Amino acid sequence: MDFSSGVLTVRRTVDFIPHYGYVETKPKTKKGFRKILLPLFAIEKLELHRLSQLEQREKVGDGWSDLGLVFTGLTGNYFNPRYMLKLFGKALDQAGLAHIRFHDLRHSVVTLLLALGVDARSIQELVDHKDIETTLGIYGHVLPSMQEAIAEKLGGFFG
Repeated sequence: MDFSSGVLTVRRTVDFIPHYGYVETKPKTKKGFRKILLPLFAIEKLELHRLSQLEQREKVGDGWSDLGLVFTGLTGNYFNPRYMLKLFGKALDQAGLAHIRFHDLRHSVVTLLLALGVDARSIQELVDHKDIETTLGIYGHVLPSMQEAIAEKLGGFFG
C-alpha cells in the first residue's frame, strides 16, 4: 500500500488449507497483479489501521513476524479466517445489518458502482473478471433498475 499515492498493489494471495496451514501464491491470472486506486476514506481508515498495527508491533517486540501484510494476527502472522468471520458478524450486529457472507461485500460494491453509473468495463478490471460477459452476467440484474435514470437523462438532454 502506497499511502502517498493512495494505490493498493495486489502482488500475492493467501489461502488457508485445513490441516496444512497458510499457502501464499501469486494471483491466478496476469491481470490479478494489479494496482487499485483507493478512495480517500479508505486510505484514511488504512492509515489508522497501520498506526494501531505499529502499536501492536511494539507490544509484541521480537515476537513480531514481519510478513509485509496489511492485515495480520496479533503477532504479525496471517489473520485467522474464522476469527475474521467472527469479527465481521460482530460488526454486522453492531451496525444493525442482516448477516451476509463476507464475499457478498464484493457483490455489494459492484452493485453500488453500477448504480452510481460506473461503466461495466472499469468494474470488470477492478474485480478482475476475465471478460465483460462475466461481470454483466453476474450483475446484469442491476442494469434494468437503471432504465428510469437513463430515460430521465435522455429526456433532459433532448427535452
